[in-house]
Amino acid sequence: MFIFFFVIYAKFKIMQIIGYILIIFAVADFGLSWLGYKLTPFLPPEISRFSPIVIGLIGGFFVSQGEKKEQANEY
Repeated sequence: MFIFFFVIYAKFKIMQIIGYILIIFAVADFGLSWLGYKLTPFLPPEISRFSPIVIGLIGGFFVSQGEKKEQANEY
């Protein structure tokens, strides 16, 4: 039983960690784009402009879902 709860807890923590990594990547992508460096050179320029916004939103979604699931499991 303990292992089951540990796996669920670890799953939500991993979601939050991935979310924070994506948010950090989005901030770095935005900041470095002002300096002329592209972290997403494989994307077309039209899409690359909006990649920090999209990546940051996905990261925020992961963080919020991980927190919601953690709170739901506490009760």
